[in-house]
Amino acid sequence: MTSVTPERDDDRSAQTFIDWFQINTRWLSIGAAVVVVAAAGYWFWTRSNQIKAERSSRDLLAARQSIATGNAPLAQSDLMKIADRYEGTTAATQAALLLAEISYGKGEYQKGIDALEKARDAKFATARVWSLIGDGQLQLGKVDDAAASYQHAADVADTDGEKAMAMAKKARAYMAVNKVEEARKVWAELEKAEWAGTLQG
Repeated sequence: MTSVTPERDDDRSAQTFIDWFQINTRWLSIGAAVVVVAAAGYWFWTRSNQIKAERSSRDLLAARQSIATGNAPLAQSDLMKIADRYEGTTAATQAALLLAEISYGKGEYQKGIDALEKARDAKFATARVWSLIGDGQLQLGKVDDAAASYQHAADVADTDGEKAMAMAKKARAYMAVNKVEEARKVWAELEKAEWAGTLQG
Protein backbone atom coordinates (compact mmCIF):
# COMPACT_ATOMS: atom_id res chain seq x y z
CA MET A 1 0.00 0.00 0.00
CA THR A 2 1.43 3.40 -1.02
CA SER A 3 1.85 5.89 1.80
CA VAL A 4 0.93 9.58 1.28
CA THR A 5 3.40 12.13 2.62
CA PRO A 6 1.56 14.87 4.53
CA GLU A 7 1.96 18.34 2.98
CA ARG A 8 4.19 20.45 5.18
CA ASP A 9 3.06 23.87 6.49
CA ASP A 10 5.94 25.70 4.81
CA ASP A 11 5.02 24.15 1.45
CA ARG A 12 1.42 25.30 1.85
CA SER A 13 2.62 28.82 2.85
CA ALA A 14 4.85 29.03 -0.20
CA GLN A 15 2.03 27.96 -2.50
CA THR A 16 -0.33 30.45 -0.87
CA PHE A 17 2.16 33.27 -1.41
CA ILE A 18 2.67 32.29 -5.06
CA ASP A 19 -1.08 32.23 -5.62
CA TRP A 20 -1.50 35.62 -3.92
CA PHE A 21 1.36 37.09 -5.97
CA GLN A 22 -0.13 35.84 -9.24
CA ILE A 23 -3.54 37.26 -8.38
CA ASN A 24 -2.15 40.65 -7.33
CA THR A 25 0.62 41.05 -9.90
CA ARG A 26 -1.27 43.84 -11.69
CA TRP A 27 -1.76 45.86 -8.52
CA LEU A 28 1.85 45.33 -7.45
CA SER A 29 3.01 46.60 -10.84
CA ILE A 30 0.79 49.67 -10.54
CA GLY A 31 2.11 50.35 -7.01
CA ALA A 32 5.71 50.04 -8.19
CA ALA A 33 5.02 52.41 -11.08
CA VAL A 34 3.47 54.97 -8.71
CA VAL A 35 6.54 54.82 -6.47
CA VAL A 36 8.87 55.31 -9.44
CA VAL A 37 6.84 58.25 -10.79
CA ALA A 38 6.71 59.89 -7.33
CA ALA A 39 10.47 59.47 -6.88
CA ALA A 40 11.13 60.95 -10.32
CA GLY A 41 8.79 63.85 -9.62
CA TYR A 42 10.51 64.60 -6.33
CA TRP A 43 13.92 64.52 -8.02
CA PHE A 44 12.81 66.92 -10.76
CA TRP A 45 11.25 69.25 -8.17
CA THR A 46 14.41 69.24 -6.05
CA ARG A 47 16.64 69.77 -9.07
CA SER A 48 14.43 72.59 -10.34
CA ASN A 49 14.67 74.39 -7.00
CA GLN A 50 18.43 73.90 -6.96
CA ILE A 51 18.79 75.39 -10.45
CA LYS A 52 16.48 78.27 -9.48
CA ALA A 53 18.60 79.01 -6.39
CA GLU A 54 21.82 78.94 -8.42
CA ARG A 55 20.45 81.27 -11.09
CA SER A 56 18.99 83.69 -8.55
CA SER A 57 22.31 83.85 -6.67
CA ARG A 58 24.19 84.49 -9.91
CA ASP A 59 21.78 87.24 -10.97
CA LEU A 60 21.95 88.83 -7.51
CA LEU A 61 25.75 88.88 -7.69
CA ALA A 62 25.57 90.66 -11.05
CA ALA A 63 23.20 93.26 -9.58
CA ARG A 64 25.53 93.83 -6.64
CA GLN A 65 28.39 94.39 -9.06
CA SER A 66 26.31 97.02 -10.86
CA ILE A 67 25.77 98.78 -7.52
CA ALA A 68 29.49 98.61 -6.74
CA THR A 69 30.37 100.24 -10.07
CA GLY A 70 27.82 103.01 -9.51
CA ASN A 71 25.38 101.87 -12.17
CA ALA A 72 22.24 102.29 -10.05
CA PRO A 73 19.72 102.28 -12.96
CA LEU A 74 20.99 98.90 -14.22
CA ALA A 75 21.12 97.56 -10.66
CA GLN A 76 17.51 98.60 -10.01
CA SER A 77 16.34 96.98 -13.23
CA ASP A 78 18.17 93.73 -12.40
CA LEU A 79 16.95 93.71 -8.81
CA MET A 80 13.34 94.20 -9.87
CA LYS A 81 13.64 91.22 -12.23
CA ILE A 82 15.11 89.08 -9.45
CA ALA A 83 12.38 90.08 -6.98
CA ASP A 84 9.68 89.16 -9.52
CA ARG A 85 11.24 86.12 -11.17
CA TYR A 86 12.46 84.41 -8.01
CA GLU A 87 9.74 85.54 -5.60
CA GLY A 88 9.83 83.60 -2.34
CA THR A 89 13.56 82.84 -2.47
CA THR A 90 16.41 84.20 -0.38
CA ALA A 91 17.75 86.05 -3.42
CA ALA A 92 14.40 87.77 -3.97
CA THR A 93 14.35 88.94 -0.36
CA GLN A 94 17.91 90.28 -0.67
CA ALA A 95 16.97 92.01 -3.93
CA ALA A 96 13.99 93.66 -2.24
CA LEU A 97 16.21 94.94 0.56
CA LEU A 98 18.70 96.42 -1.91
CA LEU A 99 15.88 97.97 -3.96
CA ALA A 100 14.47 99.61 -0.85
CA GLU A 101 17.85 100.99 0.17
CA ILE A 102 18.37 102.48 -3.30
CA SER A 103 14.86 103.96 -3.31
CA TYR A 104 15.24 105.39 0.19
CA GLY A 105 18.51 106.97 -0.89
CA LYS A 106 16.54 108.85 -3.55
CA GLY A 107 13.81 109.83 -1.11
CA GLU A 108 11.37 107.44 -2.83
CA TYR A 109 10.13 105.86 0.39
CA GLN A 110 6.84 104.44 -0.85
CA LYS A 111 8.62 102.81 -3.77
CA GLY A 112 11.02 101.18 -1.35
CA ILE A 113 8.19 99.99 0.89
CA ASP A 114 6.39 98.51 -2.12
CA ALA A 115 9.50 96.49 -2.98
CA LEU A 116 9.79 95.20 0.58
CA GLU A 117 6.13 94.27 0.87
CA LYS A 118 6.64 91.64 -1.83
CA ALA A 119 9.17 89.95 0.42
CA ARG A 120 7.70 90.48 3.88
CA ASP A 121 5.54 87.34 3.85
CA ALA A 122 8.18 85.06 2.35
CA LYS A 123 9.65 82.37 4.57
CA PHE A 124 13.02 84.07 4.17
CA ALA A 125 11.72 87.42 5.45
CA THR A 126 13.80 88.67 8.32
CA ALA A 127 13.54 91.28 11.03
CA ARG A 128 15.56 93.52 8.72
CA VAL A 129 12.77 93.49 6.12
CA TRP A 130 10.16 94.64 8.63
CA SER A 131 12.51 97.12 10.25
CA LEU A 132 13.30 98.70 6.90
CA ILE A 133 9.59 98.91 6.08
CA GLY A 134 9.17 100.75 9.37
CA ASP A 135 11.97 103.16 8.46
CA GLY A 136 10.21 104.05 5.22
CA GLN A 137 6.84 104.46 6.91
CA LEU A 138 8.39 106.73 9.52
CA GLN A 139 9.87 108.94 6.80
CA LEU A 140 6.38 109.23 5.32
CA GLY A 141 4.99 110.30 8.70
CA LYS A 142 3.07 107.06 9.25
CA VAL A 143 4.18 106.63 12.83
CA ASP A 144 1.60 104.07 13.92
CA ASP A 145 2.30 101.94 10.84
CA ALA A 146 6.03 102.23 11.52
CA ALA A 147 5.56 101.20 15.14
CA ALA A 148 3.59 98.14 14.02
CA SER A 149 6.33 97.19 11.57
CA TYR A 150 9.02 97.57 14.23
CA GLN A 151 6.96 95.38 16.55
CA HIS A 152 6.70 92.75 13.84
CA ALA A 153 10.46 92.98 13.33
CA ALA A 154 10.92 92.30 17.03
CA ASP A 155 8.51 89.37 16.87
CA VAL A 156 10.37 87.61 14.04
CA ALA A 157 13.89 88.56 15.17
CA ASP A 158 16.40 85.71 15.27
CA THR A 159 18.59 87.32 17.93
CA ASP A 160 18.06 89.32 21.10
CA GLY A 161 20.09 92.14 19.59
CA GLU A 162 17.75 92.43 16.60
CA LYS A 163 14.73 92.33 18.88
CA ALA A 164 16.09 95.02 21.18
CA MET A 165 17.00 97.27 18.25
CA ALA A 166 13.53 96.94 16.72
CA MET A 167 11.85 97.81 20.03
CA ALA A 168 14.15 100.80 20.47
CA LYS A 169 13.19 102.02 16.99
CA LYS A 170 9.55 101.68 17.95
CA ALA A 171 10.07 103.83 21.06
CA ARG A 172 12.02 106.47 19.14
CA ALA A 173 9.30 106.61 16.48
CA TYR A 174 6.77 107.51 19.16
CA MET A 175 9.16 110.05 20.72
CA ALA A 176 9.62 111.73 17.32
CA VAL A 177 5.96 112.75 17.30
CA ASN A 178 5.69 113.41 21.03
CA LYS A 179 3.71 110.26 21.81
CA VAL A 180 5.50 110.16 25.14
CA GLU A 181 3.21 107.73 26.91
CA GLU A 182 3.44 105.16 24.13
CA ALA A 183 7.22 105.53 24.03
CA ARG A 184 7.45 105.17 27.81
CA LYS A 185 5.57 101.87 27.66
CA VAL A 186 7.98 100.50 25.06
CA TRP A 187 11.04 101.60 27.08
CA ALA A 188 9.52 100.02 30.19
CA GLU A 189 9.06 96.76 28.30
CA LEU A 190 12.68 96.94 27.18
CA GLU A 191 13.92 97.53 30.71
CA LYS A 192 12.03 94.49 32.03
CA ALA A 193 13.19 92.17 29.25
CA GLU A 194 16.02 89.77 30.00
CA TRP A 195 17.56 90.52 26.62
CA ALA A 196 17.46 94.33 26.99
CA GLY A 197 21.16 94.46 27.77
CA THR A 198 21.96 93.48 24.19
CA LEU A 199 21.05 97.01 23.11
CA GLN A 200 23.95 98.55 25.02
CA GLY A 201 27.00 99.36 22.96
